[in-house]
Amino acid sequence: MDAIRPADPQAKSRTTPLRVALLTLAVATAGCVAHRGQSLVDLPIRHSVRSERLIVHSDLPIEKESDIVRELEELRLDVLSTLALPEPKRPVIVYLFENEPRYTAYMKRHFPKLPGRRAFFVGSTTELAVYAFHGDHLATDLRHEYTHGVLHAGLRNIPLWLDEGLAEYFEPGRDQKRINREHLERLSAAMAGGWQPDLERLEQLTDVSEMQAMDYHEAWAWVYSWLQADDDDRQKLVSYIHRLRESTPAPRLSESLGLTRDEAGRRVLKQLAELTGEPGAAPFPSAIGRASFEAPEPSSLP
Repeated sequence: MDAIRPADPQAKSRTTPLRVALLTLAVATAGCVAHRGQSLVDLPIRHSVRSERLIVHSDLPIEKESDIVRELEELRLDVLSTLALPEPKRPVIVYLFENEPRYTAYMKRHFPKLPGRRAFFVGSTTELAVYAFHGDHLATDLRHEYTHGVLHAGLRNIPLWLDEGLAEYFEPGRDQKRINREHLERLSAAMAGGWQPDLERLEQLTDVSEMQAMDYHEAWAWVYSWLQADDDDRQKLVSYIHRLRESTPAPRLSESLGLTRDEAGRRVLKQLAELTGEPGAAPFPSAIGRASFEAPEPSSLP
């Protein structure tokens, strides 16, 4: 499925991302040719670097040995090795604009219906592209959006919550051990208010316009808990992800874990409690309560 994945302008909170179906993009890497009826001359193609399954076009000079290229190469290998996935055939193309005004002008011109965001992953049948600009948040934004690209290069039917959960999982730098501090802080506060994880609810979300901030926090928690679990539980998630390479949609993960709804949720709470140093999670009530988290209003780009 074609998709658009944006990076939010407010820290790392992604509250109103957007998926657009049946988006068609023309693929081109240089020269002045048609791109959605426009000229490619306004794309950042002045400098280019090609690496394994990665093409970076940039307004500013960029070297193959640069930190940006090196980190994205390492990230691709991390994603593939963590999920035991084969090397995908499709490359991910990264377009880096010189600054925010030029990036914003391009996005408004070519994607006028999209909200203002620092970066976007745009996936279609013809191109897997990341759009971003040189700035203070570039490394964080690229890790998140490039993860989407690597996943979409090899998976055919990835559920929305898992797509975002994996991107959030790989967003923190290697030195942070995949712990997303913002998610952890918000979830810790939610647990104190009686919140309980609910995978079946997450699995019912099919459009990113339905996702609230808390859904992104919880998606990260499910992915983190299972990928950091022992070999058996970790393999359950990895095996499920492998099924997403097939053209036939896989059943929901909640149906594949071999656990009751309460048991699965308790494992996530236990993992979160260990990370925060809080006492063990309270037992699930008969009626699962959820804290209410409203998405903040979209703001302008930083």
